[in-house]
Amino acid sequence: MTQIRYALKKIFIALAITTILFSCNQQKEQKVSRMSFTVNDSLLSKRYVDTKLNLVFSPPKGFNEVEKSISNTKLLDSLSGLELEHKKVFFNKDDTALIVVSKVNETLAVKQLVKKNRSYIDKKWTKPLFSEFYSNAIRFNQFILLDDKYVVFKLMIKPNKELVEINYIIPKNNYNEAFAKRIESSLGTINRVNI
Repeated sequence: MTQIRYALKKIFIALAITTILFSCNQQKEQKVSRMSFTVNDSLLSKRYVDTKLNLVFSPPKGFNEVEKSISNTKLLDSLSGLELEHKKVFFNKDDTALIVVSKVNETLAVKQLVKKNRSYIDKKWTKPLFSEFYSNAIRFNQFILLDDKYVVFKLMIKPNKELVEINYIIPKNNYNEAFAKRIESSLGTINRVNI
């Protein structure tokens, strides 16, 4: 339990520093910083490629593709206020963790969709954390959600014409520093197919 708190504390401190840096760098138009992740290939599963979404990434080691129907729909509904089409689900049976890749089926501008989702999440989750950054030339809108059962990393990205949500859903009891490194490695692989 102390390892979980320590890992979460490190993430929150990093996010707090990032948020402070974002607010200190504001001018007429908010600047979004670049984020680089440490990618350790030994912590990753095989690459997932979706040419229609123009998305490529490697889930953490131990995550395998599964049928979309096994996903926890009640939990997924609490994660997004947007109309989603779930494209792929990855499951880690040892940690009972999920990664869900979804296409956003709404036509509003990205800023409006992020604002709509933020408003929804603020009502459903206690003290969600939000940040924006660029990685691999893609703008990320990231939410970190915590409750007594789960740690969720929710990403909204637009690798091409389609807005995509990627949710890393980890049972809180299974989240620790080693798991955080696996997530970081996976986040660092998110990219466009056509670069």
